[in-house]
Amino acid sequence: MVKKICLLSAVLLTLLCFASCGSGGVPTAKGDLAAVVGMYQGGRCAVTIERKSGNTVSVYAMWGESALNATEWKLTGTYDLQTNCLTYSDCTCKHVTYDEHGSVAEEKVEYENGTGTMRFAEDGSFTWQSEPDAAQFDAVTFVKLEQAQ
Repeated sequence: MVKKICLLSAVLLTLLCFASCGSGGVPTAKGDLAAVVGMYQGGRCAVTIERKSGNTVSVYAMWGESALNATEWKLTGTYDLQTNCLTYSDCTCKHVTYDEHGSVAEEKVEYENGTGTMRFAEDGSFTWQSEPDAAQFDAVTFVKLEQAQ
């Protein structure tokens, strides 16, 4: 349990350091899919966006609720090069509980086939409008974390 708490604390600390050190928004050119691929942080949520093929991306998000509990979202979306929006209709949301050794003790599917949009701003950040999680992401701005150089 101590290892799991230390690991989650280190991840949260790293995310907070990136956010507070000014390594936030990376400017994106409108229509540049490569610019939206990467890791993001917003509040207690970490998001990874990876390119699959064409304008299709996979997204994984994890909202840390406590050292032993998290909510995870997995989805596949299409990025619109003209509007800088990523839309999806296949989101699966799970509540995950870990045991004291860091292994998954329980997974509960909250819903499947969730829909939503991620709207990217010129500074590289995005906002997430999700159904049925509208309240979860309300007023959260996700900031891209720069690659270590």
